[in-house]
Amino acid sequence: MVSLKKSAGLVLAGLRCYVLLVMGIGKMEAVQKKGEWILGELFLCWGDKGETPADFFGESLIRQGWKVKMLDREEREGILKKQCEGTDGGKNCLGRELYVVLTDDVQFAERVFECFVPVVYYQRVGEPSTYRADLTILGVEDVDGTFLERVYLRHFGLPWEIARTERLLIRESIDADFEGIKSLYEGEETTRYIPPLSWDTGAERERFQAYIRRQYPFFGYGLYTVIENATGKVVARIGFDNREYQGKSCLELGYLVGEAWRGKGIAGEAGMALLSVMEELTGEKEVTIFCHKENTSSRRVAERLRKYAKDQVKIVLLEET
Repeated sequence: MVSLKKSAGLVLAGLRCYVLLVMGIGKMEAVQKKGEWILGELFLCWGDKGETPADFFGESLIRQGWKVKMLDREEREGILKKQCEGTDGGKNCLGRELYVVLTDDVQFAERVFECFVPVVYYQRVGEPSTYRADLTILGVEDVDGTFLERVYLRHFGLPWEIARTERLLIRESIDADFEGIKSLYEGEETTRYIPPLSWDTGAERERFQAYIRRQYPFFGYGLYTVIENATGKVVARIGFDNREYQGKSCLELGYLVGEAWRGKGIAGEAGMALLSVMEELTGEKEVTIFCHKENTSSRRVAERLRKYAKDQVKIVLLEET
C-alpha cells in the first residue's frame, strides 16, 4: 500500500522528484463504471532534483494497458494552461480532458490545485509541506492505475468501488444514498438491537453527509453502501470502524441489512467480500464482530464469517446494546 500520513484532518500523501500527468476523460455517468473512465495515457516530466522512476512507471503501467509519453517542461506548462482555462470551480471538469498530477515541486502542486485538478505532492526530505494538494505520498512502489483512479475519484467526491460480487456492489456512500440508508434502520427487529435514528431527518442527513466528507478521506475506510445489482436498491450497510474494547483499540466489522432483504445471505456475502480486501483497506489483519447475545441472526452471520476467515475474525457477545 502507498504510505499515508495525516495532517490537520486531511489525508496527505508523499513521492519523488518528477511530475506525472495522467490523462483521463471522466464523464460523471461513466466514472462509477470501473475501468471505463480512464483513458490510460500517462505523461511524465520532472525537475532538476534527484532521479526519476520513469522506467518503473512505464513498465508497471504499460502492463496495465496504459500508454506512456515523456513531456518536457514546456509541454507540461502548455497542458496545465489548457486544463486551467475556462475551469469553473471544478464544476465543468468532468466533461473535459482530465489529469492527475504527481509532482515534487510544491509551487507547481499548488498551481495545479488552484486549477481544480487532482494533484499528488511528493514531499522530499527538507522540502516544505502544503495543504493545497490532494495527497502527499511517501513512496512510489505501489502507485498504479488503481491508486491514480482513486485520487481522481476522491478529488471530485465520487465513491470508490470497494468490492463486487455476483449479486452485490459495495461502494463508499454518497449523499443520494441517504433515504435508502435511513430505511435500513427502521423496523421493530432492527431497533431492538440498534438505536433508531433521530426524528430530525434534516439533522440526520447532515450527519450522514459529514461522515462521507470526513471518514473516507481521513481513515481510508468506513461504513459502505451495499447495492443489489439486479435492482440498484440500497439493501444493506457494512464496513469497518474503530472501537475501544477492554481498554484497547480494535477494528470492528459491522453490518445491517434491510428487513425486506434478510434471510438471503446478503450480510455473509458482503462480509466475505470485505474480508478479502480488509488488510489492503485498513492495514489490519484481524477484525472483531460485536453481537448482542440474543441477536441470533447477527450471530449466525458472524459465525459464518469466522468460519470463512478464522484467523481474521473474532466474535464478542454483548449483554447490552
